Amino acid sequence: MANRPFLSICCITYNHASYIRKALDGFVMQRTDFPFEVIVHDDASTDGTAEIIREYVDRYPDLIRPILQSENQFRKERGRVTKIVLGSAQGKFIALCEGDDYWTDPMKLQKQVDILEEHPMCAGCFHHSSVVDENDHEVKSLWRNEMQELIKLEDIVTSQAVFHTSSFVFRNFPWLRSMPPLFSRTVVGDLALFAMV
Repeated sequence: MANRPFLSICCITYNHASYIRKALDGFVMQRTDFPFEVIVHDDASTDGTAEIIREYVDRYPDLIRPILQSENQFRKERGRVTKIVLGSAQGKFIALCEGDDYWTDPMKLQKQVDILEEHPMCAGCFHHSSVVDENDHEVKSLWRNEMQELIKLEDIVTSQAVFHTSSFVFRNFPWLRSMPPLFSRTVVGDLALFAMV
């Protein structure tokens, strides 16, 4: 990587061989006016996911940075994989997308970073997303019709997620490198992360 990345895409994957190509294609199609990196953490998959990741690293060696585990880290400690990936992120901003999710808009990162640059007091932003079936037909929309413009901590700590993890771009705060011990005891790590950001 010639330039330090301005944004880090963090992808956690485990046994996602059927889906990981779509996720990686969504990353490499991004069009931005800033450099970004892709950190893909495979947690010792047994279905060929790591081989697919290696294939993409060979094609995009300056873009994709793999972390390929030989021993499953999640079994050692809940939240450990998130700590590893976020601790590796070099960008000013972080975008999340797990290995069984994917992006469809090549301008996604540019749009979200533009918003965050225009609003320095905003910690992160998100967008509409959908759950689709194997034929890419929408099964469920992950968007509340009554969505307010600003989300507070109280809005995040609810029984229903306000937004999907794959739609979230946020600032890479220094304290993300050392997650509090409480993080490893949370049932839903995404919501805990959203609350901390």
